[in-house]
Amino acid sequence: MTPIERAARALWELDTSSANPGVSFNPLHEQSDETKQRYAERVRAVLTAIREPSVKMASLGREEWACATDTGEYETDAEVMMLSWKAMIDAALAEGV
Repeated sequence: MTPIERAARALWELDTSSANPGVSFNPLHEQSDETKQRYAERVRAVLTAIREPSVKMASLGREEWACATDTGEYETDAEVMMLSWKAMIDAALAEGV
């Protein structure tokens, strides 16, 4: 499952559970292609809006990269990039509204 699919699924679950508490809905993958596409478009809009990182996000991503590369613990840049990405997303989530 791609990150966009995971995010679309999370939005679907949030929408269906908050709109009708206690009511069970079929999962997103069982919905129409139109519904799946609509949720994927919402995810793309969010990702586009946050494409430019905040100063805090960039700073934490850089710090994570430096720490991970200094230790020599990781074999590939991809592993280090994943750590930096997670640190940047955590920073965005912590910044709030």
